[in-house]
Amino acid sequence: MMRPGSVKFETKWPPIRETISATLQLKPVKRLDWNDHCSDIYTLCEAYPVSFADRLYQETRSFLEVFVQTLYQQLYALEQGAMVQAYQKHWLAYRQGVRYLDNLFSYFNRVVLAKYRPSTTDPAIPSPQTPQRKLSVDSPIEISQLALQTWKKLLLDKLINSLVQALLVEIRKDYTRQDCDLTMVQDVVYSFIEVEENNKEQPLKFYQELFEEPFLEETREHYRREASIIVANSDCYEYMEQVVQKLRDAKKRGQRFLHKTSHTKYMRECEAHLIEDYKDDYLYAHTRTMMKEERFKDLSNLYFLLSGIPRALDPIISNFEEHVTAQGLAALSRLQLDKNPDVVEYVAVALGTFQKYHDMVKDIFGANKDFFKSLEKVCRVFINHSDQPKQPPKAPLLLAKYCDQLLKKGADSLGESKVDDKLQDAIALFRFIDDKDMFQRFYSKMLARRLVNSLSLSMETEENMVQKLKHACGFEYTAKLQKMLVDINLSAFIMQEFNESMKSSIMSGFSVLVLQSGAWPFQQQSLAFRVPEELVNVISKFEVFYSQKHSGRKLTWLHQHATGEMKLNYLKKPYFVSMSTYQMAILIAFNGSVEQSYSTLAEHTLLEEKELVAVLQSLVDCKLLEQTTEGAVEVTSKCVLRVNEAYSNKRTKFKITTAAQKETIQETEQTQHSVQEDRKLVIQAAIVRVMKSRKILKHNLLIEETINQTKSRFSPHIPMIKKCIESLIEKQYLERVEGSLDTYSYLA
Repeated sequence: MMRPGSVKFETKWPPIRETISATLQLKPVKRLDWNDHCSDIYTLCEAYPVSFADRLYQETRSFLEVFVQTLYQQLYALEQGAMVQAYQKHWLAYRQGVRYLDNLFSYFNRVVLAKYRPSTTDPAIPSPQTPQRKLSVDSPIEISQLALQTWKKLLLDKLINSLVQALLVEIRKDYTRQDCDLTMVQDVVYSFIEVEENNKEQPLKFYQELFEEPFLEETREHYRREASIIVANSDCYEYMEQVVQKLRDAKKRGQRFLHKTSHTKYMRECEAHLIEDYKDDYLYAHTRTMMKEERFKDLSNLYFLLSGIPRALDPIISNFEEHVTAQGLAALSRLQLDKNPDVVEYVAVALGTFQKYHDMVKDIFGANKDFFKSLEKVCRVFINHSDQPKQPPKAPLLLAKYCDQLLKKGADSLGESKVDDKLQDAIALFRFIDDKDMFQRFYSKMLARRLVNSLSLSMETEENMVQKLKHACGFEYTAKLQKMLVDINLSAFIMQEFNESMKSSIMSGFSVLVLQSGAWPFQQQSLAFRVPEELVNVISKFEVFYSQKHSGRKLTWLHQHATGEMKLNYLKKPYFVSMSTYQMAILIAFNGSVEQSYSTLAEHTLLEEKELVAVLQSLVDCKLLEQTTEGAVEVTSKCVLRVNEAYSNKRTKFKITTAAQKETIQETEQTQHSVQEDRKLVIQAAIVRVMKSRKILKHNLLIEETINQTKSRFSPHIPMIKKCIESLIEKQYLERVEGSLDTYSYLA
């Protein structure tokens, strides 16, 4: 663009001034005139030999001052209510007009003012193309910024007090649900912010000092009065209903006309005088009753009121914990856990209690994470509770029995997906159990019985359950369980090879499970037992076959866990009976004579007295054998037994349950005792690890770190930890630091 020649300012300025006036009043301006005046401004700025840019700026500033001063005189003459309405009207027009002026003066803002802006180059090397001028208060600024500064200085600063009072009057109307113009309030309040939008350092200072502070003070007074009236005329529950509504109204009100930085301050003032002043003596006093009666709507209101106040929910959480604990303990106590309760009902009650209050937290307490943490904590309390302090909790055993029921044959009537859902419920409950090592021991014994006696619903279901436990507790927790499943699968391949090698020279239906000695919860030594002659040959053949396949491995036969099927031919009709190997050996002894003495049977089987009595009692109980002594019930070492030739059963194929297939009270106690002994080793190992890394440690810190290392498997009792520390001192792993009774040092 070529530089214009000489031009007269007096000729160009009047039409530009008329356009500025029309623009600020939002009067129509012809497009051709607008474009001409844009060109005129360019011509004045680039006039030769002298630019009229400075004069243009000064004349524009003078015009804006006169224009705003005139508006001030008009507004000042009005009463307060009319003033604020007129202010809104003139401000909206002025603000829009200023935006248009920015376009009219775009060349001035973009090019002329560039020489007044700080250079982006190194200040030590002045740019020859852009001569620098020293900035001052009077340095030219963009026209829109100039217009806003003029508005603030000549109008707003003078009327601010009257405007704020008028705004507060309108806001009071809204408080009392009278007709009010919140749109007007919003426009006027935002004018306080927009006039300072170019103040980069403190853009909100004017708004905060002159409107926000008076508004917050008005809020304090209003809600202080409101709260006292509500409390005087309402009970706690009505009070909460009204305050909830007032807070919701306040939130909407604040979003309508306050700057976003004021929302939190405003709501804090509302909460301080509507809630905090009364929460201790009014709200908290009724919390226990609301929890006890489970008044969900009132609890929801209570949470809404207190959730925004720091630490205000702590007493509510404490009452929630107390209530859930009481409800959980009461629900489980009705099951009478000491009297062998129905495990399905136990799981339903325990899990139902958790689910009920989980839904309560989600629906009533806004899914607050602190409430969820408290719920998990109290569920651990009532699920791991024991009515007898010296006895371990029943939860691990009952949950293991529940899983055993689901994984046994017969549960398939529920359907595969239903069984999987119930197993998932069991895992949900399992996560709350502290004594996970106890559960693992019971579960492994029951799994072993299912696998050895072919009672599992399916191998796939067993593997899925082990995977769920692995996901919950890690690989180490399920390592032995996985080995047990592997053994069953490998045994099938071994038997396939054995049958192929023997062709048809072995007993029909003969099958062997080869189990790893360290993985299964069985006694690893075979009990004294004379194998029936009918089985000796096939057992010998398998031993030869296995030794050829796996040289160096030794097989130990666990006949106490073996079963077989026997055909009874001495009755009116044949029966096929599944029974243990011990039971088979005793019945085979009756092939030579229908009557045998206890001593003869003991010599024939070589079984120990305890085992023999249990086996004979099982055969007497199922009425295959009977005692010769009339009326005798219990089997003794002096009894004589005979075959019951009058035996009859509706079923021609049935099974005799063996003692080894049942979990007796004594075995349960033995398992619990075994777990307690194993825990001592785990605790000692944890203590040694801690001391090896820390070298010297105080007693309380050692206790704390030991608990942290073992709590994933069980909750160790402090007396047990102390005994383990003493044991390690005796074994010279640790010693007490001389001169300090509560400090230990590690001995390498």
